[in-house]
Amino acid sequence: MDIKQFVNKYSLPADEEFPPQMNALRQAITRPAPRGRTSKLFELGLQQRSEVELNLGEYIERIAETDVPPAAT
Repeated sequence: MDIKQFVNKYSLPADEEFPPQMNALRQAITRPAPRGRTSKLFELGLQQRSEVELNLGEYIERIAETDVPPAAT
């Protein structure tokens, strides 16, 4: 067994769990805030050989910090 098959065997959800999880993901990422963040990440180089791909977590954190609404007073 190669490593990919081994990892998949122990880390992938059961087939019947996959569609509901994908639906939940789709609902979450189509809300305005995530959509805006994703657009910004693509502008910065997402899915290209770039710093964004190498340091995705850092870029997500930076973008999330810049679009936090001000606290209500």
